[in-house]
Amino acid sequence: MRPLALLLALLLPVLACTPTEPEDESTPPAEDEPDAPAELAELTDGECPDLEDGTSSFSSGGIERTVTLIVPDGDTAGMPVMFFWHSLGTTAADWASWFHLESFAEDNGVIVVLPDSRENEPFEWDWVNPDEGDSQLYDDLRTCVVEGFDADITRVYASGFSAGAVWVTWLAMHRADTLATVYAMSGGTVVNLPYTAPSRQLPVFLMSGGPSDVWPNEQVPVADFETATQDFSQSLRDDGHFVVQCQHNGGHTPGPGAEGMMEDWIMAHEFDVTSPWNGGGRDGDDFEDYCWLPEAD
Repeated sequence: MRPLALLLALLLPVLACTPTEPEDESTPPAEDEPDAPAELAELTDGECPDLEDGTSSFSSGGIERTVTLIVPDGDTAGMPVMFFWHSLGTTAADWASWFHLESFAEDNGVIVVLPDSRENEPFEWDWVNPDEGDSQLYDDLRTCVVEGFDADITRVYASGFSAGAVWVTWLAMHRADTLATVYAMSGGTVVNLPYTAPSRQLPVFLMSGGPSDVWPNEQVPVADFETATQDFSQSLRDDGHFVVQCQHNGGHTPGPGAEGMMEDWIMAHEFDVTSPWNGGGRDGDDFEDYCWLPEAD
């Protein structure tokens, strides 16, 4: 054998057995980046107006709408945004008063957006023909509030009661990519609102008032919000969503402690971050005793 060939023959087994450099175990494995909310929608009408605290006109989809904003004092950059949708026969101003939303906004540094429905809408919010009108209003307002106040796009929420909660149900199903969570009181998938799976996993808080949670009354139960809430909850849980459910059996009204639970629930959530009640250290003791977590089903 020639000298060079002999040398290679002797070295190859040694090289093959030479250990590689160990990986640096001090560097933790990369975690998946959280998903980002959907981009802000293009406006349906012109440019965003100069938004400020109080009630003003807002043009959306060629319709002049009335919207009330509650804007806390101080720098609004990075503030969360909560939409509150009123019930049939009431106004945004009614709920701002009844649910003490000015105090909620100031105490938590949250911009509260309270649209008023159109006078010609029989259900208050148009979930029957959603591609015009109220869905455009939501998209336009989200864009203008986030841009106008430099608000936090990862902490946008929706809450409401009755017809407003049915509209929150529609938003949960069709705008999940814009919302951190929703808080619906006496809503759900009513007879003219079929279930559609949300586009992403969304933590949802659902409240209902038991067998008498109907409208307009028990003799003529045109809308059965108890059944609608139960059906929506079951559909969501079947699809793997985390749902906190409450049944106060007080009829068609927000249950005891509803304001405080709304504050706790809303302020604890951020887009694509696991709910703290979903194995994150918080439990059902944070809520009224008529509420339960999915593990208790």
